[in-house]
Amino acid sequence: MTAQAPVLRQHGNAYNIFILVLTIFSLVILVLLLLPITPAERDLVAAPGADHDLLANLIWSAKESALKVLQTGLRRDTRTVEVTLHDEQAGEWRALTIRAVEGAVFPGWWCRHGDFLLTVAADAPLAPPASLVSPEPLRGAVPTHSWMD
Repeated sequence: MTAQAPVLRQHGNAYNIFILVLTIFSLVILVLLLLPITPAERDLVAAPGADHDLLANLIWSAKESALKVLQTGLRRDTRTVEVTLHDEQAGEWRALTIRAVEGAVFPGWWCRHGDFLLTVAADAPLAPPASLVSPEPLRGAVPTHSWMD
């Protein structure tokens, strides 16, 4: 499930922004063996004691968000953007940055609600998202993957 707002206005500034909602499932094997991610991202997912499923999904979701801001989507090699997670936190949102090989920087945020992961990327710095409705239903929702049946 994805939601896109091509332009977001915040305090008079216009941003290209993309918000992705992804259900967390086991991508670790795919990420470590098959998916095109950078060596630094692969090391992050494989780190001892890490939440491998969360990190694999988070990296993929953040990449997809940035590629949507670039308006290329998955037509572009996902190794041309690299996700960096930061310690900064605002409420339930945590900061991240996606850098493209040509130098573009996409600041963003991520949060987890139960089995759902939300990532936001933009082409300019922006404040953490604010929910217009309570995210509480996501915390207890059970994702279904009809393509896995």
